Amino acid sequence: MSNTRFHRIPLTWLGRIAPDITGRYQRAINVKYGVYLPIVNAVRHFALAHGIHAASTLERLAALREAGVWPEPFCREVEHHFRLLLGLRLIAPLHWRDGTYASNSYVKLSELSSDTLSMLREAMKLALRLQDRTKKLLAAYPE
Repeated sequence: MSNTRFHRIPLTWLGRIAPDITGRYQRAINVKYGVYLPIVNAVRHFALAHGIHAASTLERLAALREAGVWPEPFCREVEHHFRLLLGLRLIAPLHWRDGTYASNSYVKLSELSSDTLSMLREAMKLALRLQDRTKKLLAAYPE
């Protein structure tokens, strides 16, 4: 569990997206590790902590809502951002025409619309909130 807890979310304390600054993926972010997996892992941890053994993130979210673990509006918010991130992950390979698996999760910020950048920023803020909730949850279950 400890190795899946917390991935660094590339968002500055001022709320700006912080892309890679050097190397091959300069001015790009890894959607999978930077925002998608932090949300998936938080939902997974909460589901397991509450005896929910659903297989997919969306099934876990529905079960968390039905069990009253998270309120309906919060579950809708998480689901909304999760679905948008799934779409963003689908277009990520289009940003790198090299065909390598390593680049499949990176998106170039310069190729995203302002609406998509705004959505991505909000999803990152949600991921940070989920990480905070997960830290509190896991503090109740010491290893």
